[in-house]
Amino acid sequence: MKWHKPGRILSYPECGIIKTAEEFIMENQLKRADLWKRFVNVYRTGIDSDNNGWRGEYFGKMMRGACFTYAYTKDEELYRILTGAIEDMLSAQRPDGTFSSYRAGEDFRGWDMWCRKYIALAFYYFINVCNDSELIDRVKTASMKHLDAIMERVGPEEEGKIPVTRTSAAWRGLNSSSILEPVVLWYNLTGEPKLLKFAEHIVSFGGIDGDNIFELASQNEIDPYMYPVTKAYEMISCMEGLLEYSITTGNEKYKKAVYDFGVRVLESDFTVIGSGGMTHELFDHSFYRQSSAGICDIAQETCVTVTMMKFFSRLYMEFGDGRFADAVEQSFYNAYLGALNTEKQVEPGIEKVFDNIKPEFLPFDSYSPLTPGRRGRKIGGFMIFPEGNYYGCCACIGSLGAAVFGLSSIRVASGNIFIDHIIPGTAMVNIGGNEITLGIDSAYPYDGRVNIAIKEIKNGSDMQCCSFGLNVRIPGFSGIKYSGSDDGTYEPAVEDGYVSVKRIFKAGDNISIRFDIRPEVLRPVVYGSETVNGEIRKQDEHAKERICVRYGCVVLTPEFDDVPGEGEKPLSAEAFSEEALSASLSECEINAFSAGEKITRTGAVITLTLRDRSGAEIILYDYASRGKNWSGKQIGPWFRIK
Repeated sequence: MKWHKPGRILSYPECGIIKTAEEFIMENQLKRADLWKRFVNVYRTGIDSDNNGWRGEYFGKMMRGACFTYAYTKDEELYRILTGAIEDMLSAQRPDGTFSSYRAGEDFRGWDMWCRKYIALAFYYFINVCNDSELIDRVKTASMKHLDAIMERVGPEEEGKIPVTRTSAAWRGLNSSSILEPVVLWYNLTGEPKLLKFAEHIVSFGGIDGDNIFELASQNEIDPYMYPVTKAYEMISCMEGLLEYSITTGNEKYKKAVYDFGVRVLESDFTVIGSGGMTHELFDHSFYRQSSAGICDIAQETCVTVTMMKFFSRLYMEFGDGRFADAVEQSFYNAYLGALNTEKQVEPGIEKVFDNIKPEFLPFDSYSPLTPGRRGRKIGGFMIFPEGNYYGCCACIGSLGAAVFGLSSIRVASGNIFIDHIIPGTAMVNIGGNEITLGIDSAYPYDGRVNIAIKEIKNGSDMQCCSFGLNVRIPGFSGIKYSGSDDGTYEPAVEDGYVSVKRIFKAGDNISIRFDIRPEVLRPVVYGSETVNGEIRKQDEHAKERICVRYGCVVLTPEFDDVPGEGEKPLSAEAFSEEALSASLSECEINAFSAGEKITRTGAVITLTLRDRSGAEIILYDYASRGKNWSGKQIGPWFRIK
């Protein structure tokens, strides 16, 4: 994959949450041949022409996620299914080279370019995992014809073409401009000058019709929620493309612009659960607004969560700013795992709204509550197929998230091993011809203890030793309580945000680290009201009464009885003074699974007990495990205490 550092190989974990998530996703989505056929058929019928739809994105989104998943799991059954789906899609190409979910003569409107972008991404990522050279050649040929068909019609107006920002009326062409990323990726792969020229055209139009968000990012004077268009998912996708463009062309101005944009998103529109947008899927200053109830029924979109995970992971690999790695963990362990529909709930009452529909569960929920509410509000990107089946955008993008997290956990650079995310299992890396096997034992982030064993070193000689640096990233949510070797022979150093050991290692060596993870109370930003682009936004009157409790990167939530007609009530009126709350947190009971225990679909991974001044107990649970039944209980990490 483009954003991986060369030389890293990670085996699929033997246990833990990420394995549970990957198996659920593969079984209930990625290995379903019927889904792939349904999504390919959209390109044969051009059905999106009927309603300016976006069904065409489903195939590309799911294929990208599936390719990342295969790169991580090496599941051969998945590989065979993906190969069949790609072969099927190749047969849907028009004679002029076009892959489009819109009918000929009705294209370059609505979400046509957006869907064409996802076909280009699907083919690009597939050839990165494909082991059939003949199929790779056919996919490359088909992809270039597909891009040629676009470039023949889209480009500078003086050449009689349609400028990229005018190929869609949605979001002033922001969705269409996101094709920049695959255009640059394919240029890097093929070296075709016309692709770079097309990328330059896209950049010159600034992402949206009539304004230039790339220049706004470069000026670094306002936050993204203040831009003329604030659609979060599409804007991040454009910035991903701008980063690839800047790296390819050596444009330091735009490279810095993307970094500054990422920092501003973290500071202005990234919430405690690791998502963004309190108003539908828009940047809207959600860092400030996240403790306010009633802003919008649907918020914190899974598409935004996963796109942020991929974007921040890419930024961390490029710039090394630990805040981005922390953000990926925050997203994965809260919003992402919480959105997994492991109880297979179906959107309630959907058959009463749509005639002849075939209700089915989707593997991912679309929106996540921040103040007391329930999951399963609506299906994001909902579209119906002629047979009565349906699907959604969040369901399709979901598989990408777990794989991004897993694939970005370990890397090798300059003769050193970097563990950026702690996942239990066996990691195998190659350094200078030495094959090194690491055993990682930890229940992080639910427990701060980490043990790393050098299980084996193969180097073609009898000496089972090798000189390298072993570096474990220190999460921003914790400090170091202890680090060293099991036998006390050496103490690691702390360098550039890592626990670092540089020495000649031999098989059997162990490093033990204990991160200092403690519960903490987060307080809301009290802003009263603010004016954004002429709109006055008032803070919820109860926002200042809410708190959020976080244990490391894991956000906790109470459970509330879901009683129709009753509004939100404080958990314990006047019970939690600052002194009482601090004392309760310092003495709280924490129950967490160990690394070896099976994590059930419905059971909490962590519970924390708070006691108020009267001795009454309030149980908090890890946010990701709660609300899975979509009814009966409400959840919300921001809750009132007085």
